[in-house]
Amino acid sequence: MLLPQRRLTRLLVVALTLTATSDYLTDNLTALGYQFAVLTLLLAVGCGLRFLQSGGAGWLLAAAAALGASLWTIDVGIPALPFLPLLVAWQAGLRPRPRSVALLLAWGAVVAPVALLEWRFLHDPKSYAAVAVIPMPPGKLAGRAVALWSENFMPWHWAFARKVWYPRPPVAISAAAMALAAALAAAALALRVRRTPPEAEAPPEPAARVLGLAALLALMALAANAAYANIHFADIHYRTHVLSRIWVSLALGILAGWAAARWPRARLGILAVPALFVGLGTWGGIERQDLFLSTWRLHQRELLSIARSAPALRPGTGVILRSGAMPPAYLATQADYLTNNWLKLIYDVPGAHSLRLSPARGTGCRPTPGGLDCWHEGQAGCFAAGSCAPDRFAYDRLILMDYDAAAGVYRLRTSLAGDPFAAGAEAAASAYRPEERILRRPLSTAQRRLLLYHGEG
Repeated sequence: MLLPQRRLTRLLVVALTLTATSDYLTDNLTALGYQFAVLTLLLAVGCGLRFLQSGGAGWLLAAAAALGASLWTIDVGIPALPFLPLLVAWQAGLRPRPRSVALLLAWGAVVAPVALLEWRFLHDPKSYAAVAVIPMPPGKLAGRAVALWSENFMPWHWAFARKVWYPRPPVAISAAAMALAAALAAAALALRVRRTPPEAEAPPEPAARVLGLAALLALMALAANAAYANIHFADIHYRTHVLSRIWVSLALGILAGWAAARWPRARLGILAVPALFVGLGTWGGIERQDLFLSTWRLHQRELLSIARSAPALRPGTGVILRSGAMPPAYLATQADYLTNNWLKLIYDVPGAHSLRLSPARGTGCRPTPGGLDCWHEGQAGCFAAGSCAPDRFAYDRLILMDYDAAAGVYRLRTSLAGDPFAAGAEAAASAYRPEERILRRPLSTAQRRLLLYHGEG
């Protein structure tokens, strides 16, 4: 709709978008909400452009509804909002027209309540934003934003030099398989390009118009990256490129399609650039799949060790998963909230009394005659000051498991004799009898479906 009768441009934009794998969460279901919000944002723009071209109240309502669906799902599309009037002006001209005004008013009515809530969220000292945003000087913030933006144009990083969050687990998909898939993707693009003869294209658009649109899209990508530049984990590109990759794919596809039509003799050399992006992007996508697949295999072993040590628990049982220094891999139970959620799934209970005990996570326990008085993540200070109540784990209702880093499994602690958890409370700690809290039985169907996926075990 932005550039009609441009078959080659459409092909390049679609291929580049499908293989733009710059974000850490490529192939990860964590990003599903973000992807839906981006999809509905694009749907809003598409319906808006259709309304500008042909009118129709249905297209106008669809444009407003789709934008609402995007913004009320996740706020990933907010950095694009200031640029939507510019896209309208590019399509319909700078002179106000009834359709342009109606579309912008409809979008504005959707954006207004969202903008108010977003402002409150960003300025609430108790919100997630107060924790997630890292204060930094403007110069450093600008540098990080530009660094994130430039990553959109370096697909070799996605395949070969992606930043890591935790030590890389064993390889699950060979480099040869990744290379083969990359070559096949580039070859498939080349075959489709051959089926799009230059003479089928409309005459090239004026250079200023095409370059202006590409520049606008590149600027939209920069704004999308800048919005996440001072967020935790932005340095590993965690959810930073979910939206920017769309605008960059549009810009690159538009430029390549226009250049190939303008300079037909250099067509092969020009189209080699998007082919390189498609091939390396495919490699980068499989690299993400390899990371998550190999990580899940480690997590399977870890979680299965919990389920096999204690297939079922008596009601009221508390579970403490303990480790020493930071484990060499990122565990499924790495954090306190992850432990709690996994135990809910393993034991199919709405609430799990649990603690992930690790000095690296800031959690701990103090033995008392009545049991263990423990504090969770973020509570060490108030626990020491006595301003927050401890989480009590009674010895006679406790199961303790220690993490064996060499084997990657948890092992049931059968006794507290000589354990720091019994220091000064040996008589009370003798009540620790984990076998009396465990119901021995085969893994349930739900546990097998959850933990034996991919035929493991």
